Amino acid sequence: MINVVRGASKKPISSDRLATYFEQKDDLNGTLYLGYPIIGTAEGAYDIDAILISEEYGLIIFDIIEGPNENDRTDIQDDLYNKFQSRLLQNKKLVKKEI
Repeated sequence: MINVVRGASKKPISSDRLATYFEQKDDLNGTLYLGYPIIGTAEGAYDIDAILISEEYGLIIFDIIEGPNENDRTDIQDDLYNKFQSRLLQNKKLVKKEI
């Protein structure tokens, strides 16, 4: 079962649809966080539309598009990945050192 934790979303319709999809999935386990600015940067909090955390799939970051704007999102998604990876690497318990 997926537990959905809702924060303040700037994309409420798409976020609700994503939450509904995962709430109906009985074969998955984990937590879906919606609308949490969980990454702090020098410029302030960085918004992440949604993130799924599960033992089966790890961490999945969602870049939600709401409306007709379908521009190339590669730079935005790369930025999300880099900021999130940087944040995770700050936690020494999550870093496996190779000897």
